[in-house]
Amino acid sequence: MAHALAQNKRAVDVTDAEAVAQRTAGMPLNLGSRLSDLTVQLTDRALLTPADIEMLVSHLQVTLSGLCLRPVRPDAVVLLTGPAVANSEKLAETIARVLYGSERRVVAVDFGRFTSPSDISLLVGAPPGYVGYSDTLPMHRVAQLGWCVVLGTNVHACHPQVLEVFAQALASGYLTESRGRRIYLSDAIVLLVWCG
Repeated sequence: MAHALAQNKRAVDVTDAEAVAQRTAGMPLNLGSRLSDLTVQLTDRALLTPADIEMLVSHLQVTLSGLCLRPVRPDAVVLLTGPAVANSEKLAETIARVLYGSERRVVAVDFGRFTSPSDISLLVGAPPGYVGYSDTLPMHRVAQLGWCVVLGTNVHACHPQVLEVFAQALASGYLTESRGRRIYLSDAIVLLVWCG
């Protein structure tokens, strides 16, 4: 209603509701045109190869339409290697802007910081009573944003146990943080940068 009033309208219509859903939740609306725009943007900026663009957009067409056989998993998980590594940040920003309406819907997680098994606490939070228990972590932003792009950099440098925890989260569709709450990845696109 507030959006309609700001637009000097007396009633709320579908366009108003869609604008609010896009702005507050990042919900991708007008999926066909957004995916077409994403194809154009990725191609014009040469952020991926044409074959990779086609594969990504085709996959997103299925998952974002709700036709995926595993809807609890992320909408896409993309491993970036080779030349794609240099464009990873621009790729994440472009996907977030075109699909979700804002580049601020990118959640960056530097896996290079997680070099020992105890660093799992930097991913999911410290247990109750430990230093850092109340800290806000990058993965908390995923819970706040919903529809977003998770950009995991330096994945090759993290400890194998941390990688295992995150791989389980990708398979199950959620990460359980130290307080026992689930952080769902089902509306996220996950880009993992592997430089090794």
